[in-house]
Amino acid sequence: MSTTLPTDLKHSECEKGDPGKYGKAPLIRFAVESQSSRDDRPTVNIYTSDDTKETYYKFKDGSPEELVEHVRNYWEIIRKLDLESTYDVEKQAIAAAKR
Repeated sequence: MSTTLPTDLKHSECEKGDPGKYGKAPLIRFAVESQSSRDDRPTVNIYTSDDTKETYYKFKDGSPEELVEHVRNYWEIIRKLDLESTYDVEKQAIAAAKR
């Protein structure tokens, strides 16, 4: 297996930076996703207030870092919309109705 870069790819364009600083090149390279392929992903618009619309990328597949970013966005949306307290109120109302 060759660890040389293709002629048109530079170390600075790789996600993990310059592997030469660690003594040798890794067997597997991580190329940065191009901006055009990121822009082609489907998005969802969420209104966090009457005046604020936020756009998030939908997660279909990707790197572990992108999965962590997706989960972080999910919890951020819950916090911004105050869904956790709404859930707690509804849960108590359902429990009270069952009594």
